[in-house]
Amino acid sequence: MVDQMVRPVVDNMRQAMSTDPQFVALRNENPKFGPLFDDFMASEFEHSLATTKAAMPALIDAMARAYARRFTIEQLTAISAFFDTPAGRAFVDQSMTIMSDPDILAVQRKMIAEAVTGLQKRAETFAGKVVEAAGKDD
Repeated sequence: MVDQMVRPVVDNMRQAMSTDPQFVALRNENPKFGPLFDDFMASEFEHSLATTKAAMPALIDAMARAYARRFTIEQLTAISAFFDTPAGRAFVDQSMTIMSDPDILAVQRKMIAEAVTGLQKRAETFAGKVVEAAGKDD
């Protein structure tokens, strides 16, 4: 279940980064860059998977408290009864894979690409401001 939640996000991140013009230029300039990136993304997937699995017990407890604050016992009973129906079971079966739907993946890729675009330049600008601010304290 956790794999089905994490994999589409990491795959989308890989796809968005792979199509970034700076990434493409780096990959074309240095043949070692591609395998290094693949190793990095595999490591990020494993890290995200482990982090998510470790957080699941706390997340489930937090979700239980959140549902308890928002729904009455009667509502929770009705929701539970829904999950015992064929439609409810179908919802549960499909809900874990919904993030891998092509429409959702396309929107995520666009969001990631927009977030990544210019990130290096913005980070350099920020670093320059930090250095400048540190120099003013002297």
